[in-house]
Amino acid sequence: MYKLDPARFAVAEPLLDRLTATHASIEAVASGVLDGDIWVDDPTRPRVALLCEGGDGYYLAGDVDHQPSYAALKRTIPHTANLIPDRVEWGEVLADIWDNPYARLHRRKAFRHIGGMGNVGRQLPDGFELALVDQTLLDRGVSIDIETVTDHLESWTSPDLFLQHAIGHCVIHDGTVVSHCMADSVVGDRCELGVGTEEAYRGRGFGALVTRQTVARCLDRGIRRIGWHCHASNAASMRIAETNGLVEATTYVAFSSTFPAENVGDLPAEECLDWARHYAAASDDISWYAFHAAGSFALAGDLDRALVHLGRLVDGDWEGQPEWLESYWTFTALRGHPELPDIVARQSRKFGD
Repeated sequence: MYKLDPARFAVAEPLLDRLTATHASIEAVASGVLDGDIWVDDPTRPRVALLCEGGDGYYLAGDVDHQPSYAALKRTIPHTANLIPDRVEWGEVLADIWDNPYARLHRRKAFRHIGGMGNVGRQLPDGFELALVDQTLLDRGVSIDIETVTDHLESWTSPDLFLQHAIGHCVIHDGTVVSHCMADSVVGDRCELGVGTEEAYRGRGFGALVTRQTVARCLDRGIRRIGWHCHASNAASMRIAETNGLVEATTYVAFSSTFPAENVGDLPAEECLDWARHYAAASDDISWYAFHAAGSFALAGDLDRALVHLGRLVDGDWEGQPEWLESYWTFTALRGHPELPDIVARQSRKFGD
């Protein structure tokens, strides 16, 4: 695959058109708003294109049957990619184009704003503050924890570009951002929104509140094409979208070896158990899959096997932070288990703690 110079991104745009209709991030990378790379199989007359929008997001488009591109794709797509193809048929040749035998199909939903918003403008409890994401908030970073906001800015070409074009709101409590909604991929009158709320603060309407504020400000700015993406399993995210005037536009497929949920209860126990068995088998080959096996077993209610895989993980060469074993959402059912502190301590010793 040939990596295109940004000045030549337009060469790949016809191949990416189908994906661009659903994913504003592709248009944002092509226009230089977001950091990203584009590869093609032929720099003059491409038949296959691959776009990366920073991190692990990869978009694949073009001629599924063009076998001369297979080997080059396999060298380019990383094992950890979240691969979103322009058609489901790419799944039939995954083994030929991607060095990840543990990737599975999962479904995602895209929403679009059609106007109107529900009444979610509730008053914040005492001690909570609604703030616009702007330079004033960034300047407060020396006194409050705004890491969730600054992490988001890293996907932009520069923080200044975000401040000029994008929009976000957050809720602050006890010196920390506990909920936020940020506009991303802002190109012309188009953007996509992402929302996140810290686990301890969920179910209190903060996500809906910051989303409503952000949607309203987008509309005031003349941004009319507002998008939203989430796992097909994420009922909470879909409720927030629908409350704020977004309706489902399409369901699309993605391939990855990451767990296709973001909240306890998103998937039934039987499906969690199926994923747990899948990760357990994968961990025999790649040890860090034991992390996902443990989390999936915990979600399925099999705490004994969850602890077995956590033990395998920490007694191996895994270099993850000890606190992840207590704070990551898939391990919720393990919190307070008498065996967990010892496992965390064994991981801490790797860091000399």
